[in-house]
Amino acid sequence: MTTASALIPSVIAILTPFAFSVDSGHLWTLITVQKGRDLTINGFRKSELNEHKADFVFTNFRNHWKSIDEEVRGWIEANWTRWHDEKSRWFDEALQAHIPLVLIPSAAERKREKKACLHLPPSPKLESTDCGPETPFHV
Repeated sequence: MTTASALIPSVIAILTPFAFSVDSGHLWTLITVQKGRDLTINGFRKSELNEHKADFVFTNFRNHWKSIDEEVRGWIEANWTRWHDEKSRWFDEALQAHIPLVLIPSAAERKREKKACLHLPPSPKLESTDCGPETPFHV
């Protein structure tokens, strides 16, 4: 018996329970060839809810969505005031700290966010706190 013929049943025996334990909605991620960057961009563009759009861009590295930076900037500018006025549950201080300061629409808002950002612990995805006035997020 060759090593390969012994290894194949072992791999199948290990992966089968894993495949059945994965949430069926996420099973496709095991076999997709889509890059993380493409997944982030497509998720942002196809999402109808602002909460989902924010989750796609602000919880991923900026390099994943750098190519649609202007699209994200326009989306933020169009909704920033409304998000603050509505005080949506998803638009909390933690999420706001993940928004690059250079994308925040007004200088007064950038100053306020910078001040708030300094009081939050750094995110695990950030190498340091992103509080510089021109510091891009996850460059």
